[in-house]
Amino acid sequence: MSEIEQKEKEKNRKISKFADGKPYTDKKSSADEKSAKTTDSKTTKKPNSKAELALIARKPLMLEASNEEAAAKRLAQKSTKPAATPKRTRRVITETTSKVEKPIRPKPSAKTRVIPVTTVRKSKTSTDSNTTTNKANKKNMKLPLLRKIHLKPSYIICGVLVLFLAVFFGRVALWENSYFARMEGSDRDTPAANGASGVIYDGGEDVDETEPTETEIANYVVAPNMPRYFSIPSLGIINARIAEVGLRSDGSVDVPRNAYMIGWYNGSVLPGEKGTALLDAHGGDLGNGIFRTLPRIQIGAEINIEMGDGRLFTYKVVDTATRPLDGANNADSYMPTALTSPQAGAASLTLITCTGEWSQVRQTYLDRFFARAVLQ
Repeated sequence: MSEIEQKEKEKNRKISKFADGKPYTDKKSSADEKSAKTTDSKTTKKPNSKAELALIARKPLMLEASNEEAAAKRLAQKSTKPAATPKRTRRVITETTSKVEKPIRPKPSAKTRVIPVTTVRKSKTSTDSNTTTNKANKKNMKLPLLRKIHLKPSYIICGVLVLFLAVFFGRVALWENSYFARMEGSDRDTPAANGASGVIYDGGEDVDETEPTETEIANYVVAPNMPRYFSIPSLGIINARIAEVGLRSDGSVDVPRNAYMIGWYNGSVLPGEKGTALLDAHGGDLGNGIFRTLPRIQIGAEINIEMGDGRLFTYKVVDTATRPLDGANNADSYMPTALTSPQAGAASLTLITCTGEWSQVRQTYLDRFFARAVLQ
């Protein structure tokens, strides 16, 4: 290969590199370039013949054709290859030194009021001091063990009342339980033992003077062992209803509220049993009491009592007595005698009612009538 062809080949190589878009960089050192120039200057010969001159003239055209063919090949290879993903490039933001125009603020109207806002920058030393003080305060902060209680006078009064009532009712409950447990099985007191007075008819009280009908009398029901009907045929008293009564607050024997009923004192024995059964009822000449005619009873008159289970007991009058409410030989002093049997060891019955004159001041009759009878 001649030197001319070598040079042409080298030029083509450089041109192909420029066609790829990559700059050509000759890797040869400056010393090599100098040596190459010297050798080229020595070896190059001037063209002598016309053929050589024509070849030299044709070489650029050949080089251009070959370069075009190589570029076409490269373009075909690039089109067949897959498109490469573009590499991410960093955005470099360049600061512009252009001046920014300040916005024009509208002038405040007369109605609006502009308040200037001042921003205060806290220094680092102040924030540090604040954090240290906050930490110290948190360490020193402690919850109180006892909370202060503010009591109102009304709360104190209500508390005292509740405490008093609780103690009172608790004591009453304990006392009642202990009392009934202690007195269980003991005999009950009688008027003879405690000196209770006789029946006191209080005319001031509301007394029901409605006379019962025959159907009410026939439908009257009591317990089987309790007295049900009372009769004194000689006085025209037939099947008067009997109800149970007790003592009043003053210690006297109570009386039924209905004027046509007879009361059996539950502190005495039941009719038919050994002892004395005590019965009372409203009387007196002014009222409509069932015993208003009892003072007229005669010795030997019969008294009939029917029990709830149908048993019938007949008593016979033995003696009678009238005692005043006041005086030495009054009705209260006669009560022990009224509660004893006129015949020793016999079951007896005592009847009590009001009689005598009516006292407007005391609202009662001034005498008491007693009739004692023995079981036949």
